[in-house]
This record gives sequence, structure tokens and C-alpha cells, in this order.
Amino acid sequence: MKKLLCLLTLAFLSFSACDDGATELEQDGYMIFGRYAGFCVGDCFTVFKVTPNDLVEDQTSEHFTGDNYEFVPGRVLSATDYGLAKVLLSKIPQELLLSEKEAYGCPDCADQGGFYISFSLQGVEKSFRLDTRQTDDQSQEILTFKDQLSEVIEAIRE
Repeated sequence: MKKLLCLLTLAFLSFSACDDGATELEQDGYMIFGRYAGFCVGDCFTVFKVTPNDLVEDQTSEHFTGDNYEFVPGRVLSATDYGLAKVLLSKIPQELLLSEKEAYGCPDCADQGGFYISFSLQGVEKSFRLDTRQTDDQSQEILTFKDQLSEVIEAIRE
């Protein structure tokens, strides 16, 4: 039931978006996204990679390492999950596409965790850490994107 609700929410967000064309990945393009927490026990790092053909889960079992992070391909997820994740490509805020910042807020500074996103789109490579809290340096566009990230991550994990 929870997964169905997430799917319906994502469908609504997809149809109500201002941008009616999804961003397409070039052959070597990708987007990596996930959630991490530094001081935790158990599921401390959940991350996925969207490629032009599939969605792959990272098999890293260690904590998020920030600047030293390298995606370790694990299992390929379903076509349904791929469809959910691919929608995020058209939702990446313009602000992030143009930004030179590496972090918004203070991700995981108070054990609140953070979101990680990295992408290569149309020859542009970027990587960000986003605070899970609402902070002054996060636009409404970024806050909305974080909500969408969270919904997709939860839907895929179920």
C-alpha cells in the first residue's frame, strides 16, 4: 500500500511538473543519488545509479566517505524502479546544474544524515551533498527535489 501511494505521488509530480520533457542521458551519462548517515547502526548508506539503460544499487556496506566515494555496482533493479529513478533526471533543479557549491546546509553535522547526488548530464559533471534539514541556502526548488529524492529512495527500497 505504501509503495502504491509513493508511485501515485510520483506520477502526480511527473505530470504536474513545469518541464514536460525528461532529461535524456547520453550513452556515458549517469546520475547517482542516495541517502547517508554517519553515526548509525545498520542501513547507513543507500545509493543508486541511473544509467541510460538501467538502475543499479551500490553494494557498499561501509559509511559514506564523502570526497573518496566511488560507486560499487551491485544488483540491477527492476524496470519499474528504473522508471521511478529516471523521473528524477527531469527534476534536478537548474540551481544545481549551474552551481559551484559542493554542499547545501551542513549535511550530517548533527547526525541528521544527508542526501548525496552526483551526475554527468550533457557533458557536465557535478556532485553535491544536501542537508536533510531545511536551511537558508536551499531554494524551494532544492527542497522540492529533496522531497522527490526521498520518495523515490523509499519506493525503491520497499
